[in-house]
Amino acid sequence: EPADGATTPVIDTALALSDSQLVSIQLLCATAGGILGMRRQVESKKAVSTRVLGILDVVGAVHSASTVSDFEQIAKLSMTSFFNVVSTRITFYSPASRELLLTATRSYRRGGGPQSE
Repeated sequence: EPADGATTPVIDTALALSDSQLVSIQLLCATAGGILGMRRQVESKKAVSTRVLGILDVVGAVHSASTVSDFEQIAKLSMTSFFNVVSTRITFYSPASRELLLTATRSYRRGGGPQSE
Protein backbone atom coordinates (compact mmCIF):
# COMPACT_ATOMS: atom_id res chain seq x y z
CA GLU A 1 0.00 0.00 0.00
CA PRO A 2 1.14 3.57 -0.65
CA ALA A 3 2.28 5.70 2.29
CA ASP A 4 -0.88 7.88 2.24
CA GLY A 5 -3.09 4.87 2.99
CA ALA A 6 -4.86 4.81 -0.41
CA THR A 7 -5.31 1.46 -2.05
CA THR A 8 -3.95 0.78 -5.49
CA PRO A 9 -6.69 -0.26 -7.92
CA VAL A 10 -6.41 -3.80 -9.18
CA ILE A 11 -6.96 -4.20 -12.92
CA ASP A 12 -8.54 -7.45 -13.95
CA THR A 13 -6.67 -8.46 -17.08
CA ALA A 14 -9.59 -10.66 -18.14
CA LEU A 15 -11.67 -7.49 -18.73
CA ALA A 16 -8.98 -5.61 -20.67
CA LEU A 17 -9.43 -5.20 -24.42
CA SER A 18 -6.73 -6.02 -26.90
CA ASP A 19 -5.36 -3.38 -29.29
CA SER A 20 -7.22 -4.92 -32.22
CA GLN A 21 -10.49 -4.84 -30.25
CA LEU A 22 -9.96 -1.17 -29.38
CA VAL A 23 -9.25 -0.35 -33.02
CA SER A 24 -12.42 -2.21 -34.03
CA ILE A 25 -14.50 -0.28 -31.49
CA GLN A 26 -13.00 3.01 -32.71
CA LEU A 27 -13.80 2.07 -36.30
CA LEU A 28 -17.35 1.11 -35.33
CA CYS A 29 -17.88 4.42 -33.49
CA ALA A 30 -16.41 6.43 -36.38
CA THR A 31 -18.68 4.62 -38.85
CA ALA A 32 -21.77 5.18 -36.68
CA GLY A 33 -20.85 8.87 -36.33
CA GLY A 34 -20.41 9.16 -40.09
CA ILE A 35 -23.79 7.55 -40.75
CA LEU A 36 -25.51 9.88 -38.27
CA GLY A 37 -23.82 12.88 -39.89
CA MET A 38 -24.96 11.79 -43.34
CA ARG A 39 -28.54 11.28 -42.12
CA ARG A 40 -28.50 14.77 -40.62
CA GLN A 41 -27.34 16.24 -43.95
CA VAL A 42 -30.07 14.36 -45.83
CA GLU A 43 -32.75 15.62 -43.42
CA SER A 44 -31.44 19.19 -43.73
CA LYS A 45 -31.57 18.96 -47.52
CA LYS A 46 -35.13 17.61 -47.35
CA ALA A 47 -36.19 20.50 -45.12
CA VAL A 48 -34.62 23.07 -47.45
CA SER A 49 -36.16 21.37 -50.47
CA THR A 50 -39.60 21.47 -48.84
CA ARG A 51 -39.22 25.19 -48.10
CA VAL A 52 -38.06 25.90 -51.66
CA LEU A 53 -41.08 24.09 -53.10
CA GLY A 54 -43.31 26.03 -50.70
CA ILE A 55 -41.96 29.39 -51.81
CA LEU A 56 -42.29 28.34 -55.45
CA ASP A 57 -45.98 27.69 -54.73
CA VAL A 58 -46.21 31.22 -53.31
CA VAL A 59 -44.52 32.66 -56.41
CA GLY A 60 -46.88 30.74 -58.68
CA ALA A 61 -49.93 31.94 -56.77
CA VAL A 62 -48.78 35.56 -56.69
CA HIS A 63 -47.90 35.46 -60.39
CA SER A 64 -51.53 34.67 -61.20
CA ALA A 65 -52.73 37.99 -59.74
CA SER A 66 -54.20 40.33 -62.34
CA THR A 67 -54.60 43.45 -60.18
CA VAL A 68 -52.74 45.00 -57.27
CA SER A 69 -55.63 44.11 -54.98
CA ASP A 70 -55.51 40.48 -56.12
CA PHE A 71 -51.74 40.47 -55.68
CA GLU A 72 -52.07 41.85 -52.17
CA GLN A 73 -54.72 39.35 -51.10
CA ILE A 74 -52.99 36.34 -52.69
CA ALA A 75 -49.60 37.37 -51.29
CA LYS A 76 -50.99 37.81 -47.77
CA LEU A 77 -52.77 34.47 -47.80
CA SER A 78 -49.82 32.62 -49.34
CA MET A 79 -47.22 34.14 -47.03
CA THR A 80 -49.41 33.56 -43.97
CA SER A 81 -49.52 29.90 -44.86
CA PHE A 82 -45.83 29.70 -45.84
CA PHE A 83 -44.57 31.27 -42.60
CA ASN A 84 -47.30 29.61 -40.49
CA VAL A 85 -48.33 32.91 -38.90
CA VAL A 86 -51.67 34.56 -38.17
CA SER A 87 -51.11 37.69 -40.25
CA THR A 88 -48.76 39.27 -42.75
CA ARG A 89 -48.28 42.83 -43.89
CA ILE A 90 -47.48 43.95 -47.42
CA THR A 91 -45.35 47.04 -48.00
CA PHE A 92 -44.56 48.75 -51.27
CA TYR A 93 -41.43 50.81 -51.90
CA SER A 94 -41.77 54.16 -53.63
CA PRO A 95 -38.46 55.05 -55.32
CA ALA A 96 -39.71 58.60 -55.96
CA SER A 97 -40.27 59.39 -52.28
CA ARG A 98 -37.87 56.70 -50.99
CA GLU A 99 -40.53 55.47 -48.58
CA LEU A 100 -42.19 52.19 -47.68
CA LEU A 101 -45.92 52.40 -48.18
CA LEU A 102 -48.08 50.26 -45.90
CA THR A 103 -51.39 48.78 -46.88
CA ALA A 104 -54.42 48.53 -44.63
CA THR A 105 -53.93 45.94 -41.92
CA ARG A 106 -56.11 42.86 -41.80
CA SER A 107 -55.12 39.46 -40.59
CA TYR A 108 -56.10 36.38 -42.51
CA ARG A 109 -56.57 33.03 -40.87
CA ARG A 110 -56.26 29.78 -42.74
CA GLY A 111 -59.62 28.39 -43.67
CA GLY A 112 -61.40 31.68 -43.06
CA GLY A 113 -61.71 35.14 -44.42
CA PRO A 114 -60.42 38.45 -43.21
CA GLN A 115 -60.39 39.05 -39.52
CA SER A 116 -60.52 42.65 -38.31
CA GLU A 117 -57.82 43.77 -35.92
